[in-house]
Amino acid sequence: MASLLIALDPKKFPGNGDGQREARAEALFDAIVGQGARLPSQRRYAARLRTEQSGTVSIPKALHDDLMRLSRR
Repeated sequence: MASLLIALDPKKFPGNGDGQREARAEALFDAIVGQGARLPSQRRYAARLRTEQSGTVSIPKALHDDLMRLSRR
């Protein structure tokens, strides 16, 4: 799978600093997501929201086993 990473600094967007730069950056990010792309933090924020709503965190069994093994030392 090929990936492309583009870093954008909202401070470099045109605007007067009254939130215009941030608003333009957010509009651009929304347009990117609207085309089917994924922003780097999307999965993390979605997982955080699921955790807040459910009150639980899911981890792979192998990680759980490793943590349990380490806790017995």
